[in-house]
Amino acid sequence: MKKPAIFLDRDGVINRDRLDFIKSWEEFEFLPTALQALAILAKTAYHIVVVSNQSGVGRGLLSKATLGEIHEKMIERIQTNGGRIDGVFYCPHVLGEGCSCRKPEPGLFLTAAQELGIDLDASWSVGDRYRDVQAASRAGIRAILLYRELPDSTEIPETDLKFVRAADLLDATRIIAEGDF
Repeated sequence: MKKPAIFLDRDGVINRDRLDFIKSWEEFEFLPTALQALAILAKTAYHIVVVSNQSGVGRGLLSKATLGEIHEKMIERIQTNGGRIDGVFYCPHVLGEGCSCRKPEPGLFLTAAQELGIDLDASWSVGDRYRDVQAASRAGIRAILLYRELPDSTEIPETDLKFVRAADLLDATRIIAEGDF
């Protein structure tokens, strides 16, 4: 039987985003409420899945092995604080490579759904960029868009895409719990 998921972008949702990319564990900094929110989400029946564009790999700024180490340490810290991550799916490609996994394409969501047995219609996505909303919408997932702490060069266009706004992952967790969509 398929189970719903909460899909989380990584940079800007779980950890502080950097304009120069996260290239090592030493540069990874959890956002203030992220560990608390992940501990709350761990008590739900949802899969908790990270879906993240990681073009730093395609740009040669870090290796897949280094990215894997960052994710292992991130998961260990989340577990130490009562949370869990059931899967990490990332796109290593740079913009313009034409892959189906780089958001706003839905490939990461679709791959995770197939591998983990996820019910996309009952799932949620939390991201901090409009491309996260686009990818979630293309996969048939309800979307929550966080307010960004870094300046974003792209405005959110007038759109028919349905999403709600949240302050941070903890606020998004409240929205999901209340079904406030």
